[in-house]
Amino acid sequence: QAPKLPPMVAETIDQSAEVWVLGADIIYRKSLFGPLLSCLQSLLAFPNVSVILASHSIRTHLWDFYDAAEHAGMKVTLESTVLLPESRIDAVADAKIQHGPFPLERGKVASKTNLVHVVKIINK
Repeated sequence: QAPKLPPMVAETIDQSAEVWVLGADIIYRKSLFGPLLSCLQSLLAFPNVSVILASHSIRTHLWDFYDAAEHAGMKVTLESTVLLPESRIDAVADAKIQHGPFPLERGKVASKTNLVHVVKIINK
């Protein structure tokens, strides 16, 4: 069961045409998947909310998170990948971006130190 949002937050979301929830590098600790997924479920209960998460593709538990989100009734799609220069993985200006969406299948999506997944999560 997803927790209720504070009334002020729910009211603000209700009054907004569109709400984007952006998260970067927040999928790294398996013990925090439950609270993160509960929070996302609460937010995605609103039809005007979209969630975009970015994470390095080599995160050990990344695929476990995708599976847990799907199991919780969410749909995860790989919207794009960002290939950072190997010499400087913080040099976003020199990154190569590929836009999808791409099929998100374990073993069929590259996993590299300098590759970032950008996923969209919605309710099924």
